[in-house]
Amino acid sequence: MAKTKLDLQWLAAQKSLTDNNLFFIDWTMAMELTLDCSKRADTEKLGALRRSGAMPAVLYGHDGTNSVSLKANTREVEALLRKAKGKKVELNLNVTDMPWNGTVVLQEVQNHPWKDQVYHISFLAQ
Repeated sequence: MAKTKLDLQWLAAQKSLTDNNLFFIDWTMAMELTLDCSKRADTEKLGALRRSGAMPAVLYGHDGTNSVSLKANTREVEALLRKAKGKKVELNLNVTDMPWNGTVVLQEVQNHPWKDQVYHISFLAQ
C-alpha cells in the first residue's frame, strides 16, 4: 500500500519525537465534548429565549420516562456542533440547576426552515 505525503510526514514526526525522547500525543485521541445547560421554566417564551442568545433543549431518559426542558448558550451549542462528528455524538452534559450530570447522546438537531440557524436540540441520557 502506497503511503501518502501526509502519512510520511506523520511517520517522520513520530520518529523524530520518539528519537528525541519527547512526549508524543496520539492524533487519533477523541476530544471530550461538554455542554453546560440550565433548566428552563415552562413559562419562558421560546422566541424571547432565542433573542436573548439562549437555545431551547430537552433531556430525555435521565429519570425514567420524565423529560426536562433546558436552555443552553447558542454560541456554545454551535461550537459544539462544529466539533461533533457524526450523527449520534456522545458528550458530557452539565445541568447547573439539577443534581444530575452525565453522558448523553445528541439525539436530534432541529434547524430553522429557511434561516441557517439551529433551532432546538434534544439529548438522550445514557
